[in-house]
Amino acid sequence: MARRILVVEDDPDTRHALVERLRAEGYEVTAAANGADALNALADSPVPCLILLDYAMPVMDGRAFREAQQCNARWTHIPVVLITAHALTSFAARSIDAAAVLQKPVHYEDLAPLLNRYCAR
Repeated sequence: MARRILVVEDDPDTRHALVERLRAEGYEVTAAANGADALNALADSPVPCLILLDYAMPVMDGRAFREAQQCNARWTHIPVVLITAHALTSFAARSIDAAAVLQKPVHYEDLAPLLNRYCAR
């Protein structure tokens, strides 16, 4: 599978930092500012190996995006890592079937093992 990642984050500084770091590590990255933009990106781009998804966003939040993602057979297999500034209960993370939850600010050292697991060369 290609080393393609979709970053869904409404904060432009956080989104930019994630995109730049991932590109520097050799990943192809598509960025979206909310869940609705992310659905459009999925429809218009090759399928990514991983989605980094902010939980709380305007327009369409992480939960609504994940529900829409799971309704499309082409996208259901894509693992999702939630990134959030909020403390989520394990129930909340399980309820949307997240592969992992990372707290903001996201440190590459925490993200790297997930990238290796889901986007291995």
